[in-house]
Amino acid sequence: SLLCEAWSGDTIVVVRQDQRKCIRIDNPHLTVAATIQGHNLRAFSVDDVMEGLMQRLLVFGADATPDETDGTASKELATRHASYVEMIVRLMQLRPNLHNEVIRSVADSPLSAALNCDPLMVTLNPEAEKVFRQYATWKKSAEVQDAWPDGHPYRADLVRHAEYALRVCDCLFFMHLAGSEQSWKACRFEFCTETLCPVEYMNGAIALIEWAWRQKQRLMSDLVEDRYQKA
Repeated sequence: SLLCEAWSGDTIVVVRQDQRKCIRIDNPHLTVAATIQGHNLRAFSVDDVMEGLMQRLLVFGADATPDETDGTASKELATRHASYVEMIVRLMQLRPNLHNEVIRSVADSPLSAALNCDPLMVTLNPEAEKVFRQYATWKKSAEVQDAWPDGHPYRADLVRHAEYALRVCDCLFFMHLAGSEQSWKACRFEFCTETLCPVEYMNGAIALIEWAWRQKQRLMSDLVEDRYQKA
C-alpha cells in the first residue's frame, strides 16, 4: 500500500525511528529500479495482480548468467560500471538530496561536497509534450483498451503507460547528460532550477515502455489470467 501511495503522489506519513517522530510527505513520487527472481513473480497473489501492485511494474526477462567467466564480457561490464559510477558521482555532487548510503556504496569512491542546489524542475519541450499527449490518448482509446474485458488488470496497466513514459523519460534525460562529462559541463545544471527535456528522450522512453509491455505480456499473461479468473 505504501508503494502504491508513493507512486500516485498521495500524502504519506513516515515514522522515523531514530528521531521517534512522524514525518509527513505531501507530494511523494517514487520510482524504484530493482531485480526479482522469476519464481518470485510467479508467487503474486490475486490481490497483488488485481489491486495495483502488478500494474506498477515493468516486467522483462534478463539474460541467462553464463556458467563460465567470459573475459570479453567481464571487461565490457567493468567499463560500463565505471561509466555508471562516474554518472552517479556527478549527480550526487550536484543534488545533495541524492546522498544516501545505497548510492554511496555503489559509487565506492570519495565524493566532493555537494553543491547547495535547489531542486531542478524538468519540463517537456513543446514537441515532447505533443508526443506524450498523443501517446496518452492512444493508450486510453477504445482501440487499445477493448483488447481486454472491463476489470481486467491489463486495462489498468495500459492507462499507466503514459506515466511510465514520463518517469522513464526523466531518468533517461539525466542519465544521458550525466553519462557524458562534456555534456554535463556544458549544461551547468548547478546554476539551473528549470530545464526543458527534448523530444528524443520522450520518443526513447515510449519505445522502451512498449518493448517492456510486450515482454510483460509474454512473461506474465498466464499468471494474470489465472488471478483474474479467481478474482
